[in-house]
Amino acid sequence: MGRKTFFIRFTVVLVVILITGLLVIWKLKFDKTKETKSKEVNVPTIVGGELLLPKVDLTLSNGSGLTGGGALLEGQIWVLSANLVGIFKQESTAPRYRIGTDSAQTEAPLPQLSGIRILGQMYNPGKKPVTNFLPIVRFLDNDNNLKTQKIAHYSQNFDFYALDPDDRGVYDITVDDPPLSDKIEVVLKPQEGDKSRRQPVLLRVASRSSEIQPVQMQNGETVDTYLVTGEVVNITDTSVADILVNAYILDKERKVFGLASEDFKSDLIRPGETIPFKILVLPVKTDTQYDETLVEVWGREYKL
Repeated sequence: MGRKTFFIRFTVVLVVILITGLLVIWKLKFDKTKETKSKEVNVPTIVGGELLLPKVDLTLSNGSGLTGGGALLEGQIWVLSANLVGIFKQESTAPRYRIGTDSAQTEAPLPQLSGIRILGQMYNPGKKPVTNFLPIVRFLDNDNNLKTQKIAHYSQNFDFYALDPDDRGVYDITVDDPPLSDKIEVVLKPQEGDKSRRQPVLLRVASRSSEIQPVQMQNGETVDTYLVTGEVVNITDTSVADILVNAYILDKERKVFGLASEDFKSDLIRPGETIPFKILVLPVKTDTQYDETLVEVWGREYKL
């Protein structure tokens, strides 16, 4: 066998070994990624740089005939979807000393879970408007046994005016210091509204458009935000003030993954008048493609 033939065979064997090694490494990495994504957690947890979330059980929260099929208590608001995200705070970066050394080493801060935020759509199947609701989040095990439950509160900058009969709306609630659980369940219970406030009225969106605007975050990541613009028209026969516009975006599974609001506390519009709005919605998940933009508008009666 000549030297040239030996060199060619050696080169071929070396290339085969190299390709085989790369395939093995790729497979191990792929399997690890797949294993990370399929891993179940009982609180929002960062695993391998990826945020993993517990399951959201809507079986008992939903209305029969829509998504899910659980039985409802009389007067309960139907929960149509729930999108869960974790709320994290940074731990302190106090210097730490190694045993046997005098040098201090500052470690990178780790995110610490401080709460969970739940966004979604709801539906009023009753015959009366709902002007206030109490959100309850139930924490379950894998067998749907109740472990504990907590009263949630409206998330920061979220306001709720009303939900008319046979109408859908959006909710945005937060639970502080969530306990361990395998699943969560969202229950929205209508409450008596604040009777000292003026009557809420549903206004109409006269026009609406949306466009994607890439924004660079402080960490250098580019995120697609959604600029929603349009006009609101007063279709009632009375003047309206305290106007609130909610703009939110849905993914293809009809889950809310971005919500922002604009309020017009100093504006007063008469019947037939319009008011423009411009709302920038930052999605809570950056790896999801939006499918639809929705806008809801409420105001309060103002008699001159």
